[in-house]
Amino acid sequence: MSRLLQAMSPVVAVVLIALTLASCSSGNSSNIYRTEYSIIYASNGRVEAARNGNLHALKEVLGNSLSMYDYGMTVALRPDVHNPLEWLQKGVDQEEALSQARMAYYIMYSPGTRHDPKYDPEKAWELVQAALANTTLPLGTRNASSKAAQIARQADAEKLTREVVELARRIETVLQQQPLAEKGDAEAAYAVSQAYGPFDVELLWYKHSKSFSGKRSAYVNWLRRAAEAGHVDAIHEIVAVAPDSEKSAWEVKSTLLKAKNKNLEMYEMFALANKLMADGQEAEALKWYKQAADLGNQRAKKVVLQHTDPTVVRLKAIGDANAMYELGEYFRVGNWEGREVEVAHEWYLRASARGVVDAGYWAAMTAPQSQREQLMQRAARQGHVQAEQWLAAERNKREQKAEQERQAAETKRQQQQKQQAEQELQEKAFVAEIDQHGSTDMYQISLYCSFGGRRCTELQNAALRAQAQRNRQGQTPASGTSDAERRQYEAMQKRSECLRKRAEAQDRYHRGLQTTYDSGPC
Repeated sequence: MSRLLQAMSPVVAVVLIALTLASCSSGNSSNIYRTEYSIIYASNGRVEAARNGNLHALKEVLGNSLSMYDYGMTVALRPDVHNPLEWLQKGVDQEEALSQARMAYYIMYSPGTRHDPKYDPEKAWELVQAALANTTLPLGTRNASSKAAQIARQADAEKLTREVVELARRIETVLQQQPLAEKGDAEAAYAVSQAYGPFDVELLWYKHSKSFSGKRSAYVNWLRRAAEAGHVDAIHEIVAVAPDSEKSAWEVKSTLLKAKNKNLEMYEMFALANKLMADGQEAEALKWYKQAADLGNQRAKKVVLQHTDPTVVRLKAIGDANAMYELGEYFRVGNWEGREVEVAHEWYLRASARGVVDAGYWAAMTAPQSQREQLMQRAARQGHVQAEQWLAAERNKREQKAEQERQAAETKRQQQQKQQAEQELQEKAFVAEIDQHGSTDMYQISLYCSFGGRRCTELQNAALRAQAQRNRQGQTPASGTSDAERRQYEAMQKRSECLRKRAEAQDRYHRGLQTTYDSGPC
């Protein structure tokens, strides 16, 4: 019987019963189960409450101090919690189950920085056993006054217990399997990798995202060792987590395993062939290109033709710089099914690197637009006349474009100056009109003042008095009002709406949201 089964029988049942009973006793006055919200949720008060032994406060402090990242658990140092591990140890010293489980997890899955506890699976096993045997596992700060809250609280308790049981199972796996894995046992290495892999610790560590809950470095390292020892599942699994420098090689191995089991789709055959070709295994790659071509993959058919065409085979056999240039020409202009500019570009590059001047020019002409000028400069330095002409033409295009942009900017500037001058003339004419004839229109006076009119204060007062008079005259007409009075009221309403819109337009003008506005009377 395993250590975990020995520890759990009948502990898990006892824990769940105890948790159920605890969830129903929300009124318990014990310091363990009482949450003092006004104290705990203030930072200083929370720390002080934890220091005095309040386990809910301790839970809050630790929840804000220990964080989960892709590489494992780490300490988030805070001004009010200088060393979270001391707080965690305080909970362990009080024999509090969640602190025991957390410390066990942290010992196993911390990345190993200077803030972390020493890696010690035996110690972690002792702590998680103690947590499973403990009946004081706190259920959080839920107020269980309602039936729904009690149900939710019980669900949390059961989920938390499952997380702790899973933690215990993983620690036991490490203790039992790692010695075998270190001797090269593939199955043991894979089992250890899974013990360090991701798993659900949502309540154990307040994880509210899909971040990695485990220890990535140990997970990948043991997965790699299992894969290198030939473990099939490990080979397939490591493809998703291997560093970029290893990924392609593992993808090839994974695909070859699928092929061995005749479980390979046409597109997978083509992808495998591409990887093998990139790895320099041309003969093996051609085998898979042909299989994909036989299944109807048109791109694979073209690649097979490109590698088996008699002219291509002959020029490759020669292998010198001129043959490489001829291959570039053949792939670029040859009247055959395998013609392709991208392949031509690769051969031009190879020939250019070996001193063929014309190859440098055509390497540039067949290159992607973003690389063309750089390659053309290289060809020009080698003395290629057409490359020099191409560069001169490009410089001329840029100069013409720059001149066009300069002219456009100058035209825009002149238009803006003209528009501004016209606006200033309108403003001056408006101010002169008001100076001469006056006005009691509030909108017109506001414009007059914004344009620097010298009679601003005088006319503002007069306009205010006139507006007050208009307001008194513009009340909603009572029943029996004459048609003339009603028309006068409607005219006042239209004038008020006009003034409002003019005021909005003026505001938009001064905030730069429009270039002009109507300054005429309403």
